Amino acid sequence: MTPFLLTHYRSLVELGTNYAGSESERDMANGVLNFDMDTAGRTATDLMLTDVRRNFNGEKWTQNGPKVILRVLQSLCRTEHVSMGSR
Repeated sequence: MTPFLLTHYRSLVELGTNYAGSESERDMANGVLNFDMDTAGRTATDLMLTDVRRNFNGEKWTQNGPKVILRVLQSLCRTEHVSMGSR
């Protein structure tokens, strides 16, 4: 399988697992997600599904996509500002 490339031309293969892509320095995106079945990946996925169940809003696409990723990362990283990079 040929990996896709991010806009920064970084191979997704290099990233391994347990990552989400960012849209900008401030905003997360849900177009690139890869979570393993290990503890970290399962925890993040469970939190995202719980968030969607609690906060779903059919009128706002970002509420159910990118904002889910952002809220979960803010919670996991215990910060308001999630920037690009690894934890």
